[in-house]
Amino acid sequence: MLAAGDSSGTLPSAGTDRRHEAPPSALRIVAILIAFTVCLRLAHLALVAPTPLVSFHREFVDSDMWFFDQWVQRIVAGDWVGRERFHPLAAWQLAAASAEKWLEWYGSAPTFYKAPFYAYLLAILSLLKAPVVSVFVLQAAAAGLSAWLLFRIARGMFGEAAGLFAVALFALYGPDIHFTTVMLRGPWIVLSTLLVTDRLLAFAGRPSTARAGLAGLSVAAAIVVNEAMTPLALLAPLAFLSAGAARGRLLKSCAGFAAGALAGLLPVVIRNLMVGAPPFQIAVTGSVVLAVFNSASSDPLLFSARPENFAPVMDLGGASLLETLLACARSFSTLSDWAGFYALKAAGLVAPFENPDNVNFYYAALVNPWLGLLPAYGVLLPLALVGSLLAWPARRASWLCWVPSPLVLLAAMLLTLPLSRYRAVWAIHLMPFAGLALSLGLAWARERRFARLSGLAAALACVAAAQFVVQQQVFWGARRAQSLAYRPAEFVLAARMEASAGHFAAAAREMERLAGVHPEAGVKLQALTLAAQYRDQERASKGGGP
Repeated sequence: MLAAGDSSGTLPSAGTDRRHEAPPSALRIVAILIAFTVCLRLAHLALVAPTPLVSFHREFVDSDMWFFDQWVQRIVAGDWVGRERFHPLAAWQLAAASAEKWLEWYGSAPTFYKAPFYAYLLAILSLLKAPVVSVFVLQAAAAGLSAWLLFRIARGMFGEAAGLFAVALFALYGPDIHFTTVMLRGPWIVLSTLLVTDRLLAFAGRPSTARAGLAGLSVAAAIVVNEAMTPLALLAPLAFLSAGAARGRLLKSCAGFAAGALAGLLPVVIRNLMVGAPPFQIAVTGSVVLAVFNSASSDPLLFSARPENFAPVMDLGGASLLETLLACARSFSTLSDWAGFYALKAAGLVAPFENPDNVNFYYAALVNPWLGLLPAYGVLLPLALVGSLLAWPARRASWLCWVPSPLVLLAAMLLTLPLSRYRAVWAIHLMPFAGLALSLGLAWARERRFARLSGLAAALACVAAAQFVVQQQVFWGARRAQSLAYRPAEFVLAARMEASAGHFAAAAREMERLAGVHPEAGVKLQALTLAAQYRDQERASKGGGP
């Protein structure tokens, strides 16, 4: 019934490996799209490179960017194994509890603070004396590899046309372009989790112990990139059930998967044994993250650390993730309160708003105006939801291979916050379904099936309207949209960085731009006052007097 984008007009059959059968013309198109993906990110980098935006990691204290920069400096200074305990404490943490209390919660073992891949990648680049922009060039290249994996995945699930549309949407996806030029590990999480899905689909197409081992190795890589991917070690083997030919040798497949995963984690295990950390502990922050973001007084939509609630939870749960999660659940008065809390978090996954954290997407769109004109989550989600509904009647065994990575990413967001940088990673895994919706729309337009085309348009409009209602009524609430979208942090930091470099006119422009976009009178007044001071400093620096 569904007219998918391949030449047969049907979805790929279950249990077959169609991903290596693309004609040369399709390969040429996807090669062009991959090049476009990389070039668009490099073009954005060229626009933001002369601005303070690419150096925020050195000045934005308490951000994850700053933390990675500090970690890199310690590694390059000689502590390559991480023998010295490095568990940095942000200002909000020290305001909530003493350093001694945090030592009690984190433990004294020199466990990595976060998964180690990104810090060591940056350290190698630093040792090679590579400029800062080389990190972002490398991340643009990683996006190109992700585009190829996305094509393979979407083609294996829904056909060649869906794969091409998925890659085209990825190439143009504004939030991913933004986070490619931020010193955060998002591009590598995208790459590693897509690799997991690709390896699971490869196993389903041609089951073997060796392919199971490669799937295990890819899961280990995803965990070393991001500690939140640890549940993949349990979820990914479930995809083996989708391969009928493997059911008779399921034990061998699971053994191969375990061997691959252990081989990938072996360097971390050896390092942990060398320094006296628990062998399989990837990072130390898990229980604290659960307590801060999941207790009754936590804000389900915006970051807000409230020690009066999460500190007792930490005392009850300690370092145990399960006990901390149970303590968080017990902090709610009723089951309905608990359910409502997570319903609000889910609303953050529906609303198009790019919830700011570290570097704000909307600030970057002011620096690079065409970034804000590209497709973002408000375009992707309707396409993906409608595409999943269209695909559901013909769902295939490949769905079970697709589920593990996005499910773990979704759980990570619901246990933290629906922040833009987290959601941007998850969103890439929705693109096969969006590609299916676009390919079906094109096929129906060519075949003049206007009834189906009208139904598709109506469904997309309904989902978009629902998004708008959720954003206006639930997410915004009493908050004013521009107050959240254009928070002062980036503007103030950029102005300080410009001023410290002697660029007082540029600093003044940052403050004037903040005054122009922020709705609150108090913020406008402060911004204009600072702008006037920077203008005075500019005149004084040129000998014009105050």
